[in-house]
Amino acid sequence: MSEEQKQEKTAPAAEIPQDVVVTSRHQIKCGDETVAYTATVGKMVLGEESTVQEGLQKDQYEGIKPRGEFFYTAYTRDGVKDLGKRPLTFAFNGGPGSPSIWVHMGLLGPRRIQLTDEGLPYPPPPKLTDNSYSILDITDLVFIDPVGTGYSRATKGSKPLEFWGWKKDVESVGEFIRLNILFPTPELQRFGSF
Repeated sequence: MSEEQKQEKTAPAAEIPQDVVVTSRHQIKCGDETVAYTATVGKMVLGEESTVQEGLQKDQYEGIKPRGEFFYTAYTRDGVKDLGKRPLTFAFNGGPGSPSIWVHMGLLGPRRIQLTDEGLPYPPPPKLTDNSYSILDITDLVFIDPVGTGYSRATKGSKPLEFWGWKKDVESVGEFIRLNILFPTPELQRFGSF
């Protein structure tokens, strides 16, 4: 077999999931105050330490193995002088199946689904409006979709069931929060300040 034929039979290397972050700037009216803010949407890859499971190198450290991808949306007020004193609220529902969209676009976020006078949504497509009742004037907001909800998924080779259930939700969401508090990225500097 020629070298070219051997290379053709080799499977392509698996793509390693990467963190993704996109930001934009906006403003809304909260009560009598205009609040300028930064919206950050992203995907954060959660992993676990991995070791070789068999063979001569059994128990040798392999590095961090990606387990799940967390989708989140964060809103941080611009112009805050002392971020260490500004409250930070994490909001999420549980998995599988219930994303943060309901607390995000229905209650706490700076934009919400527009409702009729009877409190019902308009026919599709939904209309968005500023949420003058948002709490962004007093706290920064982070909406998290646990794995199995919204755009959050288990990575290839991981099982979604590893993330489902109240205890597993607490563990994975807790890890997301811990990583953002201890190791903030430049795009999410606010997370590490309280």
